[in-house]
This record gives sequence, structure tokens and C-alpha cells, in this order.
Amino acid sequence: MTNKPKTYFNWSSGKDSALALYHIQQQNQYQIDCLLTTVNSHYDRVSMHGLRKTVLEAQAEAVGIPLVILEVPVRCFLSGKRTFPRTYCQTPKGC
Repeated sequence: MTNKPKTYFNWSSGKDSALALYHIQQQNQYQIDCLLTTVNSHYDRVSMHGLRKTVLEAQAEAVGIPLVILEVPVRCFLSGKRTFPRTYCQTPKGC
């Protein structure tokens, strides 16, 4: 049994995110329960980098940490502001 604080990791699917995850895992101070990623529901791609959802799922499988996808409607991005409805600001299901 571990006494490490449980957390989720905001996974952008990019190399900086991978490096940050590596460093956190090396510190061995947190139990990372899931990777959390926002996906544009209209295009079915990662909001940050435009990576296809299938590639994102393969990344999570390779890392061995469960993936939680937060699907965000396209209207959140079309306004030019990255604002999310209040319903998205809750603890992610699956983490």
C-alpha cells in the first residue's frame, strides 16, 4: 500500500508533457492515477496539438497509465477564448 498522494496528470500528448511525466515518475512522490487530455469533440483530435485520438490512446497504453478524455465542444475554441463551461471543471470521471 502506498501513502503517496494520488493525482492525475494533464497530458497534452507532446514531448514536453512526456518529459514532465518522466521527471514526476522519477521523483516517486505521487501516484498518478490517470492521464487527462482535452479532445475537440468535432475533430476528434487533442485540443493542444491536434493529434488524432487513436494516437493519443496508443500513447497512454504505451505509458501504462489509464487515459481520461475530456471532450470539449468546438464552440469553446471558436470564440478565440479557451473558456470551459463550469461542468468541465469538476473532478474527472475515471481518476
